[in-house]
Amino acid sequence: MNTKQRALSLLFAVMMVAVLFVAVPTMVYAAGPTDANTVELFNSASVSQGLFSFDGALASAGSNYTLVLQADITTTATVTIPVFLHIDLNGHVLSINNPSGIALQINGEELDVKGPGILSIYGNVATANSAFLCRNDATVRVEGTINSQAVDHDALAVKDGARVTVVGNVNAPALTPGIESFAIANDNGVVEIIGSVATSGNAVGCANGGTVTITGSVTAGGGGVGAMGEGSKVIVDHGVNAVGNGAVATDGGTVSISGDVNAPTSANEWGWGYGVGANGGGTITVDGNVNSYLDGVWCMSESSIYIKGNVTAAGGCGVWCTDESEVTIDGTLTITNPDAIFIEVAGVEKTPTEYDPTSLKAGYRQYSASQEWEGSPLRTSYVWLKYPAGPDGPDGPDGPDGPDGPIEPPKPGPQTPPTGDLGTLSSLGLVLVTSLLGLGFSIEGRRRF
Repeated sequence: MNTKQRALSLLFAVMMVAVLFVAVPTMVYAAGPTDANTVELFNSASVSQGLFSFDGALASAGSNYTLVLQADITTTATVTIPVFLHIDLNGHVLSINNPSGIALQINGEELDVKGPGILSIYGNVATANSAFLCRNDATVRVEGTINSQAVDHDALAVKDGARVTVVGNVNAPALTPGIESFAIANDNGVVEIIGSVATSGNAVGCANGGTVTITGSVTAGGGGVGAMGEGSKVIVDHGVNAVGNGAVATDGGTVSISGDVNAPTSANEWGWGYGVGANGGGTITVDGNVNSYLDGVWCMSESSIYIKGNVTAAGGCGVWCTDESEVTIDGTLTITNPDAIFIEVAGVEKTPTEYDPTSLKAGYRQYSASQEWEGSPLRTSYVWLKYPAGPDGPDGPDGPDGPDGPIEPPKPGPQTPPTGDLGTLSSLGLVLVTSLLGLGFSIEGRRRF
């Protein structure tokens, strides 16, 4: 098959918050506020001492104020945050109990909750175009839904060892597609959503040791899920449906999805639509099927992807794999575009019958090739597709010699590595774009098509 150069972009802005702060003075007093922008919060009994109650402090707080808890506080009324506000839990517990309606309403630009300490919300959370930031080992638990109207910044950001648990579904219908995310976990932050995520933007991402776990499904109008950096991981117990890329893992990040990954449409301005993609030692496991508008599987730079179901790709390539990476597919690989490439491994295009004479993985057809990478020794990449077989598998009674008939003996494919301009992959670069409340990345390069 003749080849020509085409651009490949793995662009995923579901990644990580890089929040910028204005310094706020530290509170060191014990008998009432001495700074106009800081208020110490005792319990309601201390009002008679001339100190602020929680409700009173909220009513009088100006933008960028810090409220510092000096005791555990419980309220049963709806708590409304009208301005950009910091709450320092200071080792205490703030309980907001309003299970019949909205427990917490965030109307200001941002609510910044700083630990250590616990914020317990029993009821729903609603926000305007606001950011909800949890940091410094804060523990936040929401028993109810989160409905965010955030537009131009991430809705929920968790960092610096903070942990947020949501027992309920989360919805963010106003986020900018492809730019902002519902939830990100950065710097060992943890987000656990015991429910499903629906957003018009990107869904969830993590970096630098962050973790996101979702027990339900993910529906996104932008990218699906992503993990960046060693120790970072996203776990989804059901499926992911995205307009952008379905799942991305880079720089040692890990993504595990128990259901299907669907990225079947090009109805976006960014040209995304890859099923799953891994780079820089990333790892992705999908227990179900992958369905994509562009490449089904994209894997490079010592990364690994395992799809336990089928892969269907409508775009340029069923599987694209290079630079000592590995892709394993237990189901079928189907390309619906007659001009698309079945497999491209280390710059060599492969048809379904151009697999290796032998395989390193029993029960799988092996498609491999080697390629120089920026002057390094030859680096071999592998794609393994499970043998076609009957219902009992390749070794069962309906396997190679069963009713399905004998498996076609392996046919050698071209094994000579490309020379000269090796698919121009050496031009591949990592671009980090930092915004006020988000960190996006794109991986750009060119490959044969």
